[in-house]
Amino acid sequence: GGWLFHIVTLSLLITAIILLLKQRGWLRNTVILALSFFCLSELKIMVNFVTGGQFQYLVCPLGNSFHIAAIPILGFVYIRELFIERNQAEDALIAYRNHLEDLVEERTVDLTKTNSLLQLEISERSRVENALRESDARFRRVITSVSDHIYMTEITADGQRLNRYISPNIQGLT
Repeated sequence: GGWLFHIVTLSLLITAIILLLKQRGWLRNTVILALSFFCLSELKIMVNFVTGGQFQYLVCPLGNSFHIAAIPILGFVYIRELFIERNQAEDALIAYRNHLEDLVEERTVDLTKTNSLLQLEISERSRVENALRESDARFRRVITSVSDHIYMTEITADGQRLNRYISPNIQGLT
């Protein structure tokens, strides 16, 4: 019964190695090395079954050595992948931070331009308001100095008359 488990395990390990041979890179080579150690360990166990345990004193320590050698290799792969992922995440974070700084700089330039335009608009409105006040004051001085009766009316949209200005001379008549 136990030999069947080891045959299936060995078959799966060999299948994984064959699939990995189609890949490239350091990760493939490292994982194939670790899986090869597991295969050798399984082969030693199969030899032990076939020989009826005759060489157990040699096979067991050797098989255990292959297991012990494979585990740190896989640990190295795991740690290396974590390191690579961490570096990629840090690079992405730096790129995003730079992008945000660019966005802030662009927005600051836009806001500075808008602020300058608003300042110009405020200045222009103040100038126009002052000119309107001066014109209104001149108009009132001229109108109040005239002895004739002057009034201004406006006809509203519904046809009503609306008095906009009545000189003091007319107001004195009422």
